[in-house]
Amino acid sequence: MYMAHLTNRHIGDVFPVFDDAGRLTEVCLIRPEEFDTAPVKKEHEAICAYLESYPDGECPLKFDELVFEGRSDFHKNVYKNLFLLPKGEVITYGRLAEISGSKNAARAVGTAMGTNPYPLIVPCHRVVRSDSLGNYSSGVHKKVKLLEAEGAHWK
Repeated sequence: MYMAHLTNRHIGDVFPVFDDAGRLTEVCLIRPEEFDTAPVKKEHEAICAYLESYPDGECPLKFDELVFEGRSDFHKNVYKNLFLLPKGEVITYGRLAEISGSKNAARAVGTAMGTNPYPLIVPCHRVVRSDSLGNYSSGVHKKVKLLEAEGAHWK
């Protein structure tokens, strides 16, 4: 089950919900400036289908179908490289900066993660520090649960 408030394929925030046993039970999506409860439009069906099947489903979208208005070329490159990272794998901020063309831009990668318009689709929870998990906008405990749901090993 999920609740989706989407506009032009921009998601805003994703709130994974876990039961008492720590199982992922729901994905809640809210775009803060859009509190309209109109039915989800047809163009959002692929996003909703993916989130409904998360973490077992495969994303049916191509990176080029996502819109990154107002993002720098570096951020778009970071998002593209992260989009291609398979489930169950993690990458450090530094390594993601390096493969995105700027090996000394780990902090800029962190900024890109904090402004990611497609959480779970561009899986920012898979980006970790070299010495720890790092931060996550919905809380580190949710980052841990998402990584566990995907079978990722980060320690």
